[in-house]
Amino acid sequence: MALDSPDPATNISELNASLPAAGDSRTEGDNHIRSVKNAVKTTFANITGAVTSTHTELNYLDGSTPGTAVPSTALVVDSNKDITLGTGDITATNATFTGTSTITTADINGGAIDGTTIGASSAAAGTFSTLTGTVVTCSTSLGLASGTTVNDIDTAMAASPTDNQLLTAQGIKEFCTISERTGVVPTAKATQRTIAHAGAGTKPVLINVTLRCTSADAGYASGDEINLPQRNDQNSSNLTGMNWYFDATNVYVVAGNDNNYNTVVNPSTGIYVAADFATPKWVVVVRAWNQ
Repeated sequence: MALDSPDPATNISELNASLPAAGDSRTEGDNHIRSVKNAVKTTFANITGAVTSTHTELNYLDGSTPGTAVPSTALVVDSNKDITLGTGDITATNATFTGTSTITTADINGGAIDGTTIGASSAAAGTFSTLTGTVVTCSTSLGLASGTTVNDIDTAMAASPTDNQLLTAQGIKEFCTISERTGVVPTAKATQRTIAHAGAGTKPVLINVTLRCTSADAGYASGDEINLPQRNDQNSSNLTGMNWYFDATNVYVVAGNDNNYNTVVNPSTGIYVAADFATPKWVVVVRAWNQ
């Protein structure tokens, strides 16, 4: 009587489907049963409970390659717990990745990226409809929608600003916040007062000179100011009122050579009246914008 070879069989592939033959002795039947049981238990040595997977589910493992995604098969990681997906798509809901993940190309159409730096190792171009942040840092330049490129931030009003400098609020403040100096008004005709401005050897880009009332006089209240020149009539060869000029260091206030050099227009009557420059109830105020 023929038996499986080896007998008993150690795996299913060693079972001979044609045995036992029709004429074999029944006394050898127990050998065949033991061979079948031994082959099944040895082949499925790690199966210690019921297997509920269908043949279709089990077939997903057929053809899978550890570490590589194969169409219509199960995903199996390699010995390094890595897997290469190739060009296929993965759809996941509420996926969480821990550790360091490298994605060479990504198309993110929604959601948020929180708590991380984008482009920390290798910066590249980005397009945003709205950019909101606490600090925006540009290592080289900032391109504006108008086509202008900003490559420097001017925190102070530079003496020679470039076309590509962006002026900050501090720089604007330095330009717009003027230096103010006060001086004594001329107390006699044909005299001159010198008041230093804050140009530091450079002519200011703009100067404003006024008379400020320090005590009520000629219809003006304390704190009121009148722009100079104040009246510039010529009486024969004499000049009434006052004028001024400046250089890189000072502003010079010049009184006319007429006795009426100190007349101002009374704001209530519209009539020229003499202002009290002798006490004095007025000071000269010089404001200079420097670049």
